[in-house]
Amino acid sequence: MELTTLDVEDSVQPDVVGSVTALPFDDDAFAVAVCCEVLEHLPWDQAATAARELRRVTTGRLVCSVPDVRYYAGLTAFAGIKILRKTLRLDIPRLLGRQLPPGSNHRWEVGRGRSAGEFRRLLQDAGWVIEHEFRDERNPYHRFYIGR
Repeated sequence: MELTTLDVEDSVQPDVVGSVTALPFDDDAFAVAVCCEVLEHLPWDQAATAARELRRVTTGRLVCSVPDVRYYAGLTAFAGIKILRKTLRLDIPRLLGRQLPPGSNHRWEVGRGRSAGEFRRLLQDAGWVIEHEFRDERNPYHRFYIGR
């Protein structure tokens, strides 16, 4: 398996220095694209351009994550001593909003400026079929989208 990294910052020593909005790769160059915690740094229209570029260079799967600032609550119920576990997870809007941390350069986040559905549609409009969308309870600040 071969791995190629890309970043706009040469200081992080990627394999390729470039922008996700104009990927310097041939069409269908990769089987899988991973783009985590990147697109929220771009204006919304440029995030759409980046999603189209990821589609252009990828023949197979996409793993993408963006910040989701909504509260994430859960309830687990056990049935006696049986190992029967039912978990309910809910995304809850922040009623008082959320301020970005000092120095953050996020342009938008799910729950602050955009909804999860809007971001899903952005990916779908770029040609991705979203097969799975989730937040991991261990770190629910990240919303993942798995596409093909």
